[in-house]
Amino acid sequence: MGCNLKLICFAEKKDNTVYATIQPMMVKYQNFLSRINGSTNGLRIVNRYSGENLLVGKGAGSLETGSSIVSDIIHIAKYGAGHSKIFLPKHYEFMNLDNILMAYNIIFDTIDVPGITGLVTTAIGNQGINIDTVSHNRHSKKTAVFSIATMPCTLDQVKKAINEIKQKKSEVFHTAPKIFPVLY
Repeated sequence: MGCNLKLICFAEKKDNTVYATIQPMMVKYQNFLSRINGSTNGLRIVNRYSGENLLVGKGAGSLETGSSIVSDIIHIAKYGAGHSKIFLPKHYEFMNLDNILMAYNIIFDTIDVPGITGLVTTAIGNQGINIDTVSHNRHSKKTAVFSIATMPCTLDQVKKAINEIKQKKSEVFHTAPKIFPVLY
């Protein structure tokens, strides 16, 4: 699909609201974060004045983690456990990504009955979501596994589509659909 699966800390500020999450995301190959591996961390910041800024460095390996832990222990010993280095501005509201536009890849593991793909794609369309691609169904005697890549939509729309499918055919899912945001 032209992506690598990465654990991403994502945040976007709109007005006085910060939308944030930490979760696995599908990162397109053209995004430099898709090529960050091992103990290396990457940070991509986009703002209106300087555009895109990229930072890359060590940060997740055993020595790096050990250094951070020792630093935290020294800070607690020096200032006490109640003293926090974290600055949280009080004038921002923090929300999850339910209402941020992103493309999604949704993996369905369903019963294998005629019309299952149509049921799923219709529910997605009923929520005003444009579908980019539908993968081939991988069928076994009892299971159909397929994925749907969406155009940008909200996670709230995706959740409503899944609920619509459950309402129409409650027994359809073997497992809950896996929903991955896609970073370009």
